[in-house]
Amino acid sequence: MKSLKLSIIATFVTIWLAGCSNGLSGTYKQSGGLMSGMMSGELKFTSGSKVLVTINGISSECTYEKNGDMLKLITGDKNQVMTIDKDGCIDGGEIMGKFCKEK
Repeated sequence: MKSLKLSIIATFVTIWLAGCSNGLSGTYKQSGGLMSGMMSGELKFTSGSKVLVTINGISSECTYEKNGDMLKLITGDKNQVMTIDKDGCIDGGEIMGKFCKEK
């Protein structure tokens, strides 16, 4: 379990250091996913192509690229691709869950 937890944290770190384009705004809070009870996540899209990623109270600013319903987060030579669903939530998969916009 500890190894899985570290793997999930590494995925979130990838998101923190990501790269991306215009098109999203506001704050998206994590909901669901296998790690939702152990971690809390938030994506806050600010001006331009910047996003502030906060996991368990630790924040990092990065950039993002959006193409249709795909959201690409880039860290150096690694990419994290997420999907924007029909409800506008950012789907990080079964482990990370979804990030839905605060209303």
